Formats: sequence, C-alpha cells, structure tokens
Amino acid sequence: MLRIKFVINNVAGKIQNGTININSMIKAFSDHKILSEIMFTKKTNLDKDLFLYNLDQKDAIVVCGGDGTLNKIITYMINNNIDLPLLFIPGGTANVFNFEKHLTTNINKIIRVLRTFNYEMLDIGYIKHQAKTNYFLMMLGIGFDSKSVNDTDINIKKILGKTSYIVSGLKNIITYKSKQLDIIFENGEFLEGLHSIIVTNGRFYGGNIELFPNAKMDDGLLDVYAFRASNNIILLKDIIDISYGKINKNIQYFKVKNIKIISKNSDMPFQIDGECLGNLPVEVGVLHKKLKFILPK
Repeated sequence: MLRIKFVINNVAGKIQNGTININSMIKAFSDHKILSEIMFTKKTNLDKDLFLYNLDQKDAIVVCGGDGTLNKIITYMINNNIDLPLLFIPGGTANVFNFEKHLTTNINKIIRVLRTFNYEMLDIGYIKHQAKTNYFLMMLGIGFDSKSVNDTDINIKKILGKTSYIVSGLKNIITYKSKQLDIIFENGEFLEGLHSIIVTNGRFYGGNIELFPNAKMDDGLLDVYAFRASNNIILLKDIIDISYGKINKNIQYFKVKNIKIISKNSDMPFQIDGECLGNLPVEVGVLHKKLKFILPK
C-alpha cells in the first residue's frame, strides 16, 4: 500500500475546465491501492498545519495545481525539513516545469510514474528580501517581466489562462518605463544599468519557450540573462533573438551560484514562478539537489 498526501488546488485552470477530473483520479488511486489523504486548497490559502499533519506516515506527496501551489508546497517542505519525494500534476495556467520534465495529466500514466517511484534530486533557487526567504523551482524575473506579471488581472487570468500574461505584456510595452537594475556579484563586481533580468533554474521560460538550452536543474548553478535594452520593443526583439539562439550586444548570459540584484527604484517588483511576492533588493542563490521529484523515466 502506497500512502500519499494529495494536495489539490481545486480552482486550478485544468481542473476548472474539466481537463483534469479529480474524482476519477481519486478513484483510480484507490483502485490501485494508493491510499490518499486528500487536501483541497486554493493557491493563495494553503493551510501549512493541515499540509504537515501526518506527513511522517506518508511515502510521497502528490500536488495537482499550478506553479503557485507547487511553489508553496516546496517552501513548506524546505522550511520544515520534509524529505519526502514529490510528484507534480500540472493543473495550472503555464506550468513551466511541465515542459522541463515532460509531466502528464493522464491518470494511468500518473499511476505508473508513482508506482515506479523514479525520482531525481533537483536544485531549488532562493531569494532573500526584507528578512524573508522565498524559493523558486523554475525562475525569477525582474523588470518588464515582473511588471507584466504584477499587472495581470486575476479575473482575466481565470478566463484567458496564460494568454492573460500576453495581454498584460502588450499593455506594458506602452506603459512600462525602464528602471535601472544592477547586479552585484560575489566578488564585488557590478553589472549596472540593466533594463530587465531573468534568472532561471531550467531551460524554459513563460511556458514552452526554451530560452536557456544550457540550463540544468541539478548542476548547482542558476542561469541568467541580463538585458541592456533601451526600450521595451528592443527587449522583446532581444528575447525573440534568444529563442532563435542569437545573443546580441544588448544581452549578457552567465551562470552563478549567488548574486544580489538592486534598483534605485523602491517599487520595482520581482516575480518567482509567476507570482509577485515583493520588491527589490534581493539576494539570489541556489540550494544544490535539495528536493526529490518523482518523474517519468
């Protein structure tokens, strides 16, 4: 008998639109002798005590929801030293991790993966800001990227899904004013006057756009693009260039273990895994092979 804690975000996009049938999934687990302790939640209201309850009697954690739900589970696991393997069912809007590791929403395939219990140790990124620490599995964005995420209307997101980010991005092409960002490296060197910054733990950005083909989720390093674009149109052109494997003079690419990112503007937001959680400055780093993820072979 396999015992799991099954965390379900019942307002996640694919559950709401019927792509994922939770009742069928719960029944299939039971039919295959997978004992589920079920926890329904919303990504903005995940009860930590309820999540931690009885975890010492479980063999694995299964999460069905979006990137925000997964992010909160990761945070609770790290902060409470939870060593259980985690299986993620992509039920949200973008689910970048889905493209990175070829995840599935097919019930029979999920059961096979869970039964196989094949897991990998993956890196987790972290940021420190205002005496708090937050974690990210996939990416951190600052500048045009974070402003667009911050301005995405939650009601439009429910209707349009990930298209809502595009709508917000188009609006910010006109309204967003470039604000100077600086990167401070561990050796004290500076990279100054930047328009936008993307820090990632994996290859994909914003869904299935492979902007970081050399990124690995278990190498103990984060991959960074620093953009010097003079305006938003040039920034978008630079991102398109990257998607075709071109890095021009406006772009710097490097791998790091730790950096600090600051801005002269106190209202500059940052976003991690599609959620805005605060403003700069931030210290950014990586926890090498921190958590176990149950994945398809």
